[in-house]
Amino acid sequence: MMSDLRDVEILCDVHLVPMRLTSDYVHVQPTDIFPSDLRKCMDISCTRRFSELQGYVDVIENRIDGVNRKLKYCPEGHRGMAIVRVVNGVPEWKCLHRGCECSK
Repeated sequence: MMSDLRDVEILCDVHLVPMRLTSDYVHVQPTDIFPSDLRKCMDISCTRRFSELQGYVDVIENRIDGVNRKLKYCPEGHRGMAIVRVVNGVPEWKCLHRGCECSK
C-alpha cells in the first residue's frame, strides 16, 4: 500500500522547499501518455517533480527526463522515499509507506 501524498509534506531535492500536489498528463517514452499525480517544486523555474513510482525527475514539456532521476528505496522493501525535512543542513529521506518509520 502506498501513502496518500496529500498527507505528507515532500521537499524538492534541488531547492529543499515544499512541493505542491498537481495533476498533469505526462508523456512516457515511446508514445504513452498517462495522467499522474505528481508533486511539483514551488520554485517557478524548477522542473523537478516527485512521485512514489518515479522518485524525483525533471519534467520538461510534459515529458519525463530521467537523466537526473533520484530514486531511493526503503530498506524494508517499500518504494518511494522522499525528502521530508532538513536537519542541520542535511536532507532527511523518509519512507512514504504508511506505518513505516525508515529514513536515510
